[in-house]
Amino acid sequence: MVLKKLTFKWVLLTLLVFGLAANTASANAPKDIQNRVKNLSSSILKSDWDQAYKQTVDLRNHFNKNRWKYQLLGDEQEYEGISNDIENLKAAIIAKDKASALIYVYDIREVFNQIYQL
Repeated sequence: MVLKKLTFKWVLLTLLVFGLAANTASANAPKDIQNRVKNLSSSILKSDWDQAYKQTVDLRNHFNKNRWKYQLLGDEQEYEGISNDIENLKAAIIAKDKASALIYVYDIREVFNQIYQL
């Protein structure tokens, strides 16, 4: 009886320690998307508008090519939101509006991360 209580307490304590020590997984978008968005924001910060526009077109092509994945992973608001944000980002880059462009890049990055969360 005493051995049973001691074993139960040991198992409970072990689970508690491992539960507190475990780090929760933070799901992020794959590295290729993260790199594309990072390079895009870097180009915008440098005011390299031609390069930023090319990177936005590349991001649009990548998004269109992999749209079926985003439809499976996320809900309609998320992947349609990315599509709209990419178009708004293009417009902000054409207008050379650094603040708006950076906001759209941030939104795109966050929505991609939301899609890939478990």
